[in-house]
Amino acid sequence: GADLVRRAKAEGLRVTAEVMPHHLLMSDTWIEGNRELHNVNEPAGERASAGDPNTKVNPPLRTVDDTQQLLNALRDGTFDLVSTDHAPHAAPEKQGSTFEAAAFGLSGLEFALPSMLALVRAGHFTLSNMIAWLSHVPAKLWGLPTGTLAPGSPADVVVFDPNERWVVAPESLKTKSHN
Repeated sequence: GADLVRRAKAEGLRVTAEVMPHHLLMSDTWIEGNRELHNVNEPAGERASAGDPNTKVNPPLRTVDDTQQLLNALRDGTFDLVSTDHAPHAAPEKQGSTFEAAAFGLSGLEFALPSMLALVRAGHFTLSNMIAWLSHVPAKLWGLPTGTLAPGSPADVVVFDPNERWVVAPESLKTKSHN
């Protein structure tokens, strides 16, 4: 897909594309139970059982090489922005279900910032790049007066500590789903 977008842009076609943080950090090895994050220097999580329904997303998780190619496509401008594809599901749609029967999707909203910060810490791009891909660029593409600190624009500000470490625990999530 990235190659098609890259080619379309090279031909002068007006096309916009996005990538999700989980596709930059997670590969199909997660479906096998490996909780290693790729392209970053972060500790791996505890091993999970193979075929965990929580790893069923659309587009599907692909190879480690694909995570690297997607990261390159973000850096070279093939992808214009980063979106969360926040698709939480009630526990019955994921838990206690087989991988094949589970609903597609995961809770992406609360993980976008820490995931992207891990990529910044790993030196893949700057904090300014990350902020633009998550705020300014999407607002500009949709013609919204947000995503900037310009005088007169809405004060849509997020304050965060880029060095804060966070261990994911279901009880700490604000989303109604913990997948």
